[in-house]
Amino acid sequence: MPLFYLARHSIELHLKEAILFYSERHPRRPDLEGHRLMSLGNQLLGYMNGVGYSTDDDWTAYCAKLLNHINETDPDGEHFRYPESKSGMNFTATAIELEGLVKAHWHICVYCGAATSMLDAGYSE
Repeated sequence: MPLFYLARHSIELHLKEAILFYSERHPRRPDLEGHRLMSLGNQLLGYMNGVGYSTDDDWTAYCAKLLNHINETDPDGEHFRYPESKSGMNFTATAIELEGLVKAHWHICVYCGAATSMLDAGYSE
């Protein structure tokens, strides 16, 4: 369970870093409150589209699918951080497939890095 939490938190921080990087070139202020990966992922895609980058590709879709899967397991970052929800309900045990978690972490974090590298290098389609 701690490995899932660390991987999820690392993904969250990579998304937030990429959003901050893009937001420096955009008048809209980023919303980095909370821990919802889908919201952060969608925000990053919005910034990427805002500078003219297409997000209509297989890798983007695959990373979105991975984010959604993680989101279904732990939508707000509480499940593997605390023994119970804020409302006092115990979290149920969840089986984690370690190799899949490592691959998901790699894809999403490398995607964030590639997105910032494209912008930093001045890539244009």
